Amino acid sequence: MRVDRQSSDDAGVAALIVAVSLVVLVGMAGLAVDVGNVWQTRRHMVTATDAAALAAAEVYATGGNGCSSTAGSYLSSNFAEAVMTGCTVNKSGSQGAVTVSGTRHLSLLFAPAVSAFTSTDVKSSTTVKYGAPSGLSGLRPFGLCIKAPVFAQWTDRTHGFGPMEVPYGKNSATDCGQAAGNWGILDFDGGSNSSNDTKDWVEKGYPNVVTAPSTIDGDPGAFSNSLDGSITSIIGQRVTLPIFDNSNQHGGNKADFHVIGFANVIIRAFKTNGAAANRSLTIEFVTGIVQGTCCSNPPIDTGLRVVQICAVDPNTNCS
Repeated sequence: MRVDRQSSDDAGVAALIVAVSLVVLVGMAGLAVDVGNVWQTRRHMVTATDAAALAAAEVYATGGNGCSSTAGSYLSSNFAEAVMTGCTVNKSGSQGAVTVSGTRHLSLLFAPAVSAFTSTDVKSSTTVKYGAPSGLSGLRPFGLCIKAPVFAQWTDRTHGFGPMEVPYGKNSATDCGQAAGNWGILDFDGGSNSSNDTKDWVEKGYPNVVTAPSTIDGDPGAFSNSLDGSITSIIGQRVTLPIFDNSNQHGGNKADFHVIGFANVIIRAFKTNGAAANRSLTIEFVTGIVQGTCCSNPPIDTGLRVVQICAVDPNTNCS
């Protein structure tokens, strides 16, 4: 009888342990489901606030009000269950930072069985800065002197936004240093400045990021008809050019250029024959959003803007 009773007691204890273990395992599995839902919702929220802040920053960068016109619609279109809880902008001249915050109230399925939590608010907040670019890739190698008359026309806008011819010859010998005219051919990678490199950069753009301000090697001479085919291939396209304010010549065919900013233009025509001073590019300035790093305060505002995520929780002023 003692043996039978001991066996019965052992079986009861084992059954109790199994039952308790099952409850714990089921509870843990349920909590894992809730944690997974929270994590997935968090990912959706971050995506939604990222998209909303980027879109709102683009609107502010081009003179609009992104919080009132754009942020809410982008948030909901990227995550329908998200509710926008805030949209603020901190502006200073042509630069600023936009912060979009949102939340999603999520009911918990299994947590109430083992805790006092029945629901949670999943939150996200993204800050995006905007302003003039401090660095860009895809630049064409035609550096443009900031003293070229085209910039005065662009700044006062009295000549509108139509094409303007920029001759190589400059108004004053001291404009933008001694090494170049209104144009200089930049050697972005500091190599031998081969004609093949220059042609490739004219057609496709320099693939790496060029920052401003920075000093870049180059060729002080005017461009020649060896570039005719390459320039022809980009006629009518939007291309980005570096702007320089000073240049120094080193020997007969070497120079350095102090790059201070960038401009987006459409090349409409060009002259690569005749006297060097009369060779020219005919360009049309265009504004808008470009891909690059933010932000800078260039000495001339050419209307280019970049937007860049600078914080995802916790909030920051993105200075």
